[in-house]
Amino acid sequence: MTSTHENLAVLEVRAPGGPPTYDSLSLGALERVTREHRPSHGAVLRLFRANTASRGLTKEVIASLDRDARELFELDTRTGALQVLKESWESEPTHAPLWFAFHKNSRPLTRLSADDVAAAAARFASAEPLAIHSFIVELQRGAGAASLGATLDELRKAITSSTEVLFITSHAPTNALLAAPATNHETPDPAAAAAARRDELLNLGWPTSEQVSRANHSTADNRSQWAAVRRAAGELLGVWSVRDRTYRHPTFQFKDGMIRPQVKELLAALAAIPGFNATDDAKGWRRAFWLYGARGALADKDGRMRTPAEVFETDPAAVIALAESDAKVDPNAHW
Repeated sequence: MTSTHENLAVLEVRAPGGPPTYDSLSLGALERVTREHRPSHGAVLRLFRANTASRGLTKEVIASLDRDARELFELDTRTGALQVLKESWESEPTHAPLWFAFHKNSRPLTRLSADDVAAAAARFASAEPLAIHSFIVELQRGAGAASLGATLDELRKAITSSTEVLFITSHAPTNALLAAPATNHETPDPAAAAAARRDELLNLGWPTSEQVSRANHSTADNRSQWAAVRRAAGELLGVWSVRDRTYRHPTFQFKDGMIRPQVKELLAALAAIPGFNATDDAKGWRRAFWLYGARGALADKDGRMRTPAEVFETDPAAVIALAESDAKVDPNAHW
């Protein structure tokens, strides 16, 4: 016997804009949304999936939405998803929202009419196991919309940058789409989530500047100077530890204590991603979160997602290629 969840979990991200916001929406409210004219100044992407929580949104539901968004942007062009998107983008009036259904199968993205959205959402809200990998996608282009490639690039950047914090929620949503009845659920604090992730990584015991210098046989009076010079030259990534009052250096960069020669090429590739250069990311944490975030593109033969830091030790070229891919202006290959 199957059951249906009356509420949907919603992820919204705007281009250009900040990180995603999250809320819940009833099936009835979604049906009304499809019939409303909701003008927007820029592109808006929304994902709708079954909300398994009885009230509000749990961390698990938010994490599922995050995975949905990443999976959507990792679609390969061979699936035909890009063609579906391009045809809809070119054929529909710019004020009309574009609706799609996502299924985890050989042709994951299919076009929906506004009249079909509510029925599709109701099917996806069932408790059937196959529905867990299905969700609704809305793309609203907005006034003065940029090209498809530029729009997808802005949305992708907003999605990927959200990995810096584990869970980000909207505190007071005012958009019509999110005007569902208020809930009393407790929302995770983004700053606290980011701090917890930093502490988790620091607890891995990454070496300090002095330890790195000593391992490389530096004879300088200032034992931290050797590492500082390498960081400034783009040959070494360090993250600032407030609690230790020093830089610490992720260990994937070293082999037998020495800096791997491919690190410089990796950091150069990351610097091409907006906000990932040494000036904008002076404390190094944005790049560290990227390096220690599991990616489907780096999955092993059993399908287990791996982090760039894990893969770099054995296949640095694959990690550098992923960084270069993330830095591309045109993200079409990810749809």
